Amino acid sequence: MSERNVKKNFKLSEDFNNYVIEHPEIFKRVPKDACIVMTEKKDSNLTKENIEMAKEIIRKERKSCFKAIKKNRKWMLEAVSI
Repeated sequence: MSERNVKKNFKLSEDFNNYVIEHPEIFKRVPKDACIVMTEKKDSNLTKENIEMAKEIIRKERKSCFKAIKKNRKWMLEAVSI
């Protein structure tokens, strides 16, 4: 993963974490050991790379993975499937 994408993931993760602090109900349907990857509508390269990483985790570790999607100022979680 490029340094640019690592930095972008950190920024998106921070934003997502702040949202979760105010809206913990977002995790109601997420298994405890699931992974979450960030997506960004404006950056298809970052999103593609993170989704591929999630699919690899699903295949190798048999864990559930979710993609965090920001719409306006709200975050949603959608399951990643292979």
